[in-house]
Amino acid sequence: MSEDEISLPTTAQYRTVPLRPMNVTFDRKAVTENSFKVMWEAPKGTSEFDKYQVSIAATRRQQAVLRNDNENMAWLEFKDNLDPGKTYSVVVKTVSGKVTSWPASGDVTLKPLPVKNLYSYTDSKTGILTISWVPDDASTQDEYKISYHELETNNGDSSTMNTDKTTFALESLLPGRNYSITVQAISKKMESNESTIFVVTRPSSPIIEDLKSIREGLNISWKSDVNSRQEKFEVTYTRNDTNDGKTVLTTESRLVFTNLYPGAGYEVKVFAMSHGLRSEPHSYFQAVYPNPPRNMTIEKVTSNSVLVHWKPPERSEFTEYSIRYRTESEKQWIRLPSVKATE
Repeated sequence: MSEDEISLPTTAQYRTVPLRPMNVTFDRKAVTENSFKVMWEAPKGTSEFDKYQVSIAATRRQQAVLRNDNENMAWLEFKDNLDPGKTYSVVVKTVSGKVTSWPASGDVTLKPLPVKNLYSYTDSKTGILTISWVPDDASTQDEYKISYHELETNNGDSSTMNTDKTTFALESLLPGRNYSITVQAISKKMESNESTIFVVTRPSSPIIEDLKSIREGLNISWKSDVNSRQEKFEVTYTRNDTNDGKTVLTTESRLVFTNLYPGAGYEVKVFAMSHGLRSEPHSYFQAVYPNPPRNMTIEKVTSNSVLVHWKPPERSEFTEYSIRYRTESEKQWIRLPSVKATE
């Protein structure tokens, strides 16, 4: 104003800072190795704004989501130029004109890539099974999850453990089992897809409990380790002087070998078998009863001695003769020193 004269008006428009969004969250089921879906709620209370501004912190990438008055929730999917296993901080603001609200933010970690080259090997001395793998160079991970469970049974052996190494010895696997083993890379509790192998463990060796000679044969029985499972047993015998032998498969825990050569010595081995693998054998050596001498006769009798003569047994191995005697009035046999002659 000047001397009651009023100039033309000058106008300016000012906007107040809009309220910020609420509850920035992520759809865990939609998180992949290279994408994620972020969700948020509209501001709590009355606020004027045109759109949402969504960005990944530490980058200049910004995307706009228009306001929808009919929806309290809004969302946006990021799927370009993202690294597996990496953690991203997402910032969401409301925008009114050129004025932005205070930020609302949340962190999301992408799924790491699965491990590669998963394999297993068994120590020949200890029998311990070890697994090894290689992380994907294009992925970020801070540890690994190992899971195993026994197949072919509902309530079988299973366990889960974590490690930051790329090699792990599974010392608690039970013998004679078929296992599924999986390894997952983990980045801040976000797990990769599974890498899986299937392994079988050797059954434990049976223990021969009894091995007895019978007429032209052997009677053998054994027991199994209570923690071991086996489908059947393989029993072999080998004659020590000729290496002649035989192998028998059985599901029983006892066996009778017949038609063996009298007096011959045999090495008997028992293996447990499970999923095509044999245990270490338990072996035992036993001789078959020899055939008896023939045609024993008394050649000469004196007041304090008797001369006895006999013929060697037919079709029999033997090393010497054992002689025992007793009087009619006594029940106890007296054993004389062994002899190799036939009298």
